[in-house]
Amino acid sequence: SGNNGDGGYVGVIRNDSNTANYHGLLVSTSYDTTASDILTLKTNSANPVTGGTEVLRVTGDGRGISNFTAQVWVNFNGSGTIAIRDSHNVSALSDNGSGDYTVVIDVNMANANYCIGLATANNSVRQFVVAGNDAVGNFTVRAQNGSGSNADTDYVYCTVFGDAGS
Repeated sequence: SGNNGDGGYVGVIRNDSNTANYHGLLVSTSYDTTASDILTLKTNSANPVTGGTEVLRVTGDGRGISNFTAQVWVNFNGSGTIAIRDSHNVSALSDNGSGDYTVVIDVNMANANYCIGLATANNSVRQFVVAGNDAVGNFTVRAQNGSGSNADTDYVYCTVFGDAGS
């Protein structure tokens, strides 16, 4: 373990021949909780402070950024007055009409090539269709009934995986 001057790092395991090549996982921390990144996990590197591949970063606002964590998720009421029940990285919702909603992402995605998983809990709504205007800062969800018409639904669940923005 050691300290890089800006915070610290722990968990570096050297190889048996005691060369400059490291094996293991680097945990880099910042002691300043106002810093933009307070925890970084990296893979192997000859220089564990400046090298390696980032596998997980925890930001000062509590977001966990990696390829295996959801960048956005929301559970909201899509019937009557729409309202967020719980969410992560969602700043607002818009009601565009019956069964048509826009989810506004708080910290933008890096690009619009993300994957959205959707579900609903309402017997009259049979499928979801995501409109084609996905953007780095929002996406539109349309809930449709069995005949293909937009219809409000009581529970809407959305999860987004993809490259996180800054």
